[in-house]
Amino acid sequence: MRNFNLYFYYFWIKHKTIFLFLGIWFCIVPNNVFGQESESVVVSSCSQKLKEVEKDYEKGNIDRIPAKIDPCANSEEFTKIEKMQAYRLLILTYLYLDDQKNADKWMYNLLVLEPDYKPNKLADPIEYVKLFNNFSVNPWLSFGAFFGLNRSNAKSFHAYSVSNNETNPTSYKPSAGIQLGIIVDFLLKKKLFLTTELAVVAKSFTTNSNVLFDSYIINDESSSWFELPVSLKYVVGNYKIKPFVRVGAGVLLNNSSVSQIERRNKITDQVEITGPIVDLSTQRTALNFNVFAGGGIMYKLGYGNLFLDARYSFGFTNLVKQSERYTKMTELITNYGYLPDDFVLSSIQISLGYSYSFYKIKKNKIKFIVEE
Repeated sequence: MRNFNLYFYYFWIKHKTIFLFLGIWFCIVPNNVFGQESESVVVSSCSQKLKEVEKDYEKGNIDRIPAKIDPCANSEEFTKIEKMQAYRLLILTYLYLDDQKNADKWMYNLLVLEPDYKPNKLADPIEYVKLFNNFSVNPWLSFGAFFGLNRSNAKSFHAYSVSNNETNPTSYKPSAGIQLGIIVDFLLKKKLFLTTELAVVAKSFTTNSNVLFDSYIINDESSSWFELPVSLKYVVGNYKIKPFVRVGAGVLLNNSSVSQIERRNKITDQVEITGPIVDLSTQRTALNFNVFAGGGIMYKLGYGNLFLDARYSFGFTNLVKQSERYTKMTELITNYGYLPDDFVLSSIQISLGYSYSFYKIKKNKIKFIVEE
């Protein structure tokens, strides 16, 4: 936890503007994107007409309805619920009058007003339900933000040491970090999305290395990255709660790398040498590439989704600059006996976020089958 606490403060100082942006996003979302509208206590003239045409419909006076309610259909005097009731009455009216063009028009308007609208299959006429089923409503674009935790670990693939480390190689221990960012989903095909993200990620890990003279080194290393992952996401099902899976790859730009190093005695476990946080940015590779796979669940909330995303990412870039191993690390070698292995960095990430969806509404083409 020591490296996480130290680096969290460092991370906050460098990226507080991003924290502020995401804080504003998550404050605005509950109040503005859920499509909730309070009912007005003022009864407008259009509201009176809506009650009149409902009675006309019940009595079978269908011909009167369009002339009465059409002028009010897009009026600001209507609440959202009243608009939906008016649109439904107009659709039923035009279906009865066999005016398919206007029935299509008002069904389209109804779905624009409320993309999550579903007819009552038990109460609504079958013609109304069939017309609804002829339309498709898909979230062609989603934009959101997320915040989460990660657990990262380094894996050595070529060992280096100031002593013989064949019998006692360097050990690696994962540590906690955080990530936050924005996410954009593009609909490619029904249930298949292209997802791109822009995130700031803080990753940490700890190494334990043996050196000469009965000593060992504990190195808590933390780094922050600007990450651009791109993935394919497949959503399963069409319910309020939907699971999804994803696979993808990403590129990461090293923003900073810092280290807190201690040299301890093996026998007494007393600290022999310690010092301030060391900046390792110039000794670490600027770009890292990874591949990842994962999944999660989406919960329909308003005009978007609350989502929980979990993934495992595998880095395959050596993060140690070969040319800087000895020239830039003389102080660490001399004072601590620390010489880093070649290593890659992988992590498990869990994020919680919300994405707001923009919908594409269209009427499906009807295929006619001719029997011979």
